[in-house]
Amino acid sequence: MKPYLIGLATCVLLLSPGAALAQDKQICEAKLFGKKARLWVEDGQPVRYQWSNRAALSAQMSGNQITIAASPPATLSNVEMGQNGKGQATITGDWKFKTNTQDNVVFTCRPK
Repeated sequence: MKPYLIGLATCVLLLSPGAALAQDKQICEAKLFGKKARLWVEDGQPVRYQWSNRAALSAQMSGNQITIAASPPATLSNVEMGQNGKGQATITGDWKFKTNTQDNVVFTCRPK
């Protein structure tokens, strides 16, 4: 399995509509396997995911799960919205891509 695909799962936990992501556009970032994973959020919904310098992939949320358009799809499940100690919006969830998993992945968001 390619490590960049593992980063896709992290996005799944990102979004459920909430006050923490009330701004129209946000970029949320997390460290995944030593590289930066990014999740773009527009109007409270994930729209795109990128791991390291790889091509960006589409992302969408259904219920409390974010799905990344990888092959096979990567997911971020049990998504919870919150804030860190600095008042920044966060998205937390459990990443899965093929057999690679990582629990409690935290994306920290900032306005785009």
